Amino acid sequence: MEDVNQLVTRVLTGEKDAFNEIVKEFGPSMRIYLSGRLSDRQAVDDLMQEIFVAVYWNLKTYDQKLNFGTWVRAITKNKLMSFLRTHYSQKNTVNVMKVTIEESLLAELEQYSSNESEVLCRLRDCLGKQKEVAKDLVRARYFENESVIGMADRLGTTVSAISSELYRVRKQLKVCLQKGSVF
Repeated sequence: MEDVNQLVTRVLTGEKDAFNEIVKEFGPSMRIYLSGRLSDRQAVDDLMQEIFVAVYWNLKTYDQKLNFGTWVRAITKNKLMSFLRTHYSQKNTVNVMKVTIEESLLAELEQYSSNESEVLCRLRDCLGKQKEVAKDLVRARYFENESVIGMADRLGTTVSAISSELYRVRKQLKVCLQKGSVF
């Protein structure tokens, strides 16, 4: 491989293909670094893309007197820390919301405990009015105890999307139980 500074110069002068050489040179070590810190392979792939986009767009700020590998590692570490802060913050927020909604739903169900069989029948009726996708999510999460992460992986979507859909379904079930309304 030619000198990294020459590759950087070629990229900056418009030879976008020269960036592929940079990716080939630094990609494997970045993947190893990220894989050692993240268990989710998809997250590693997504983060790698995000890092290389940042490297590409910030090449003009790179001081060629410095070690390019060190510069790329600094970007990698910063992106990883940002990812971890965001990921754990979102995960925490989703878990808090989930617990709050579940507690609220349980409190509502306790109001109906005097006539439990009627409530269960109404709950079955309300669940029956949901779309098949919603029924499958409820069944997987609450009857088969599948994790939200597992559901997202299985369905090829995000944890946020699954959590949002479950939140929406729980909210509709609550309204249905309270009012006996149709969706």
